[in-house]
This record gives sequence, structure tokens and C-alpha cells, in this order.
Amino acid sequence: MDGLFCRTSLDKNTIVVYSSDQGFYLGDHGWYDKRWMYEESLKMPLVVRWPGVTQPAGRSDALVQNIDYAQTLLEMAGVLAPTDMQGKSLAPLLRGESPPDWRSSIYYHYYAFPSVHQVARHYGIRTQRHSLTHSPSVAYSRTSAPRMSSRRTTSPSGRFGLPTIRPHAPPRPPPTLPPPPPNRPPRIPLPPPHPPR
Repeated sequence: MDGLFCRTSLDKNTIVVYSSDQGFYLGDHGWYDKRWMYEESLKMPLVVRWPGVTQPAGRSDALVQNIDYAQTLLEMAGVLAPTDMQGKSLAPLLRGESPPDWRSSIYYHYYAFPSVHQVARHYGIRTQRHSLTHSPSVAYSRTSAPRMSSRRTTSPSGRFGLPTIRPHAPPRPPPTLPPPPPNRPPRIPLPPPHPPR
């Protein structure tokens, strides 16, 4: 791509953005899919080449989300983002700045259950150092367990109090799920019969 860009002078005035969907894992943590709130599935690639702005091999460890992409592209194009949009422009990060008001946590929520994926509803918060997921209530320290292999769990009652630490705890077994419905159209209830005349 660099050869084509240099030959056509696109390297001077063309922004390239590469991203994709969340990471998919098979068997990590005893699970599957990409919808669980584990590091493998929270991370998404984002590579941006912005001539005159981004530095080659530049990196940022700031917490960003795909809801930030629209504001970023609008700012790159010189367009003001509507005030009712969620997310923040990544332009300051791409310029190598560290905004003091940048988010310190992100929120995740998966709610499409029951569905074909059979991933239970869950939600959580992720910071630079910890991830806290509800369902089951588990907190991970990213500094002591970057692969989320040791966890802190809540008390048996499920209330958050002083956590117990179980280093390198095996993953919890999957929740007992109802069997998937057979492959047939849903049954539509028939209206009650009309009374005889």
C-alpha cells in the first residue's frame, strides 16, 4: 500500500483507518464466542494513518471504544459532531496528546439472551487495571492477571464486600442453559373459536 500511496501522492492527503470486529476465542477461559467480557474479546484492532498527524509506530493505551469512531472521522473531516452523539473524538490521542479528562473506565453490556449464541446476559466495567463483570460477579486485576486467570469473587451471597482471592482459579462451568429451540417456526397462538350462532 505504501508503494501505491507514494506513487500517487495519496500518502500526503489520505487518511487510512483499519479496524475490525471483536476478537473471537475458542476455549479460552473454558468458553467460546466473542461476547463474554474477557480481554480477548474486548480488544479490537485500530490502526490509523493520518498524514501530518499520526507518528509511525505511535501507540496509545487510552481506553477507547467503537462509539468513538464517528466523532473521530467527523473531526478529521472538519465537521462538528452533534452534541447528542455518544463517544469522544480520538483525534487528541492520534496527535499524541494525553487529555486529562479522558475516560478512566468503559462500560460493557451484553443483553441478547436467550438467542442463538447462548451467551448469558452480563455487564461490567473495565479500567486500565481491573475488570469487574457481573454474571457471575468476578473482578480481575489486569496487572497481576493480564490473561484473567486469577480472580476475585464476591461473597457467596453475591454482595460485594471484602473479596477472597483465588489465584489461577479454574473457569466456572457454564451456566445451565435451556436447550435451544428446535429448528421450526415459532408457534403462533390461534384466536379462540367463535361461539356457534
